[in-house]
Amino acid sequence: MAACQDSEIPRFIPFVPLAYSQQDGQSWLAEVERNWEISDELTFAIVEQESDGFLGVVTIRLRNGGSLGYWLSREARGKGVMSEAVRAVVEWARTKHAIERLYITAHPDNVASQRVAEKAGFARTGIISHGTPYRDGTSKAIRFDLG
Repeated sequence: MAACQDSEIPRFIPFVPLAYSQQDGQSWLAEVERNWEISDELTFAIVEQESDGFLGVVTIRLRNGGSLGYWLSREARGKGVMSEAVRAVVEWARTKHAIERLYITAHPDNVASQRVAEKAGFARTGIISHGTPYRDGTSKAIRFDLG
């Protein structure tokens, strides 16, 4: 819940509530757990090894042509944590599930997310329509493909 108080997270992820509450966090965690049972949308937590502190998440739609999404707490940004996490999830998907093609979308202003995609081996392939407009009204996203 604390990480989602950062205005950058809902700025670039339209379905994250602006005033993120404990109830929002509990509902989201229940959905994540349920998805591991019934869906191909799987979310991995990123934690700091020494303290088990929660840093962020990577979510994958586990199918060829599926998407990856991610967010990271403010204090963990700029340290290569997310690039490493995305590479690990991609490797897991390839090794354990034979997934070869994935994509990532990023808000045009989210340069950090674009860098993560590129560092994780995804190639910028163009600008696409973003299904749900971002909070600033932007309806386009930059797409990155792998495979």
